[in-house]
Amino acid sequence: MDFGDIIKRSWKITWRYKALWVLGLFAGLSGCQPSGGGNSGGSSNSSSLGDFGSSGTSGFSSSSLHSFGQEILRYLPVIIAVGIALFMLSVLWSIASIAARAALVVGADEADRGTPRKLGELWSHGFHHFWQVVGLGIVLKLPVIAAALFVAVLAIAPVVGAVSAGSDFNPASLVPLCGVLFVGLPVLVIGGVVLDVMYLLGLRYLVLGGQGVMESAGNAWRFFRARFKDTALMYVINGGLNLAGSFVLAIPLVVLGIAMVLPVIGAVSSGDWRVLVAPVAAFVVLVMLMSYFYTGVWGTFTSAMWTLFFRASMAPVAAAVAPAAASVAPAPLPVEEFTPSAAPTPPAPSAIQDPDA
Repeated sequence: MDFGDIIKRSWKITWRYKALWVLGLFAGLSGCQPSGGGNSGGSSNSSSLGDFGSSGTSGFSSSSLHSFGQEILRYLPVIIAVGIALFMLSVLWSIASIAARAALVVGADEADRGTPRKLGELWSHGFHHFWQVVGLGIVLKLPVIAAALFVAVLAIAPVVGAVSAGSDFNPASLVPLCGVLFVGLPVLVIGGVVLDVMYLLGLRYLVLGGQGVMESAGNAWRFFRARFKDTALMYVINGGLNLAGSFVLAIPLVVLGIAMVLPVIGAVSSGDWRVLVAPVAAFVVLVMLMSYFYTGVWGTFTSAMWTLFFRASMAPVAAAVAPAAASVAPAPLPVEEFTPSAAPTPPAPSAIQDPDA
């Protein structure tokens, strides 16, 4: 497996087809993370401090609590409306992110073949596979959720039993908890990693191979077992490149943070904190833009890497299925057209040898 070539071609796709960054942004973010804040005038601040000071040892006076409650009731409709809007926006973003994952697989595959698709076509393919991608995620996440609940019950049950019985605290009652956590947490972490890799592989069986949810999940497990070394190395390379990219992104963030020291010093010396409004707003906007830029580029790049890795792994399968065409370079996957009405012919899963067979 030529991982260097996979990385080089993936970066070429990412940099040349920048429209894919939109899909990478949605696929890389699972939901919105809105930020906001508020400020109050100097007179209200002094009033609140006066209330707190006059309340004695209680810390709050009845008048301050009443005033706070009145303010909440005054803006309650606005708070509810904003909360509903943010929730709906988060739902829509999550729906788009699921479709974007499938669209990125098609986009990287077609771009590498020299037949790039338009962004609208890719979105159409992504939403065509929407419920299948949802089903694959559920199938591969339920085992981790069930195992986590089982470990939690085993860990908490002895402690809850001792408390409900009204017995005195005994350090020995923590032994089962420590034992369960010592064994259960590593198992959950390893199991989560394996299922994450299976999801990446299963997504490509589903989108590029036209297979169903359960068939894709099963073939992803066979792929993982048959090509464990290559898959594990691909996962490590993926993590290492992500770490390197995060380090590169941190450099301008640190520079921006250092630049913020001057406005803070100016505000402290002048006693006027309003001078920080513009610098802080600019800092937040720049950080968000850099974060979204990195997410879009990285989401596109890593999806392309796994797609090209999957195709390279399928190349021997395609060659074994069609030995008569040895004089012609075989296509890594027998995928012709990605049209909703005609699903492509899936690769033969039986050509991947099961290690236990």
